[in-house]
Amino acid sequence: MISKLIILAAGQGNRLRPLTENCPKGLVPLHGKPLMEWQIASAREAGITEIAIVCGFKAEKMPFEDVHYFFNPRYASTNMVETLKCARSFWQGGFIASYSDIVFEPEMLHQQMNSPHPISVTIDRQWKPYWEQRFENVLEDAETLKMDGEGKILELGAKPVDITEIQGQYIGLTGFADSAIPELEKFLYHSDCPLTPVSYMTDLLQELVSKKICVHSCGFDAGWLEIDSLSDLNLAKDRSTPGKNGLLSIKR
Repeated sequence: MISKLIILAAGQGNRLRPLTENCPKGLVPLHGKPLMEWQIASAREAGITEIAIVCGFKAEKMPFEDVHYFFNPRYASTNMVETLKCARSFWQGGFIASYSDIVFEPEMLHQQMNSPHPISVTIDRQWKPYWEQRFENVLEDAETLKMDGEGKILELGAKPVDITEIQGQYIGLTGFADSAIPELEKFLYHSDCPLTPVSYMTDLLQELVSKKICVHSCGFDAGWLEIDSLSDLNLAKDRSTPGKNGLLSIKR
């Protein structure tokens, strides 16, 4: 079972300005608490025992205790994969990597922690109604995701031409079991690695798929929200309720 979470929180989040003028994206408040505080609460509830945060922009603003901190000094010119590499010393034993601008119910993380597959990604099978609330055109900001009948990922992260290319949306949670770490390190640190400092997590996952390395899906129907813009934040306020237990109840 995976018991570690790495939150990729180096970016500023330009689409959330002016809220991110002086704090990183993951510290934008939702119902009076930073997004990452809701994430950490869900992680603890799911059974995560160790949490790392990879900081960058306004790293000194991070308020959380009982977490490991890493720093991406090139946060302004790099992207998710490079940020993940900054926490390499934390990878041992396996981990789940999370975007900092999402909130999710504990069960989503719990299922991924217990996935039987070495590499897994959490996907939203009922993404379309949510995208219809977020975008005038549902193909805007959506990415391809194709799977076989057993949930093995065949393609993800490309710009879709049509909706039939989307069997779900990757939500920003990626699990690497301990058995997958040597393969991940071999790929990322090989001299022929095709990724660049500005590569996204979907670029990494697609490259692994292209190399015939198995990546499986953990499928859910809703249970999460993304806060990538001011309109997303307003929608998240309407679609979530803070509970007395310190967790968010999400209803889309």
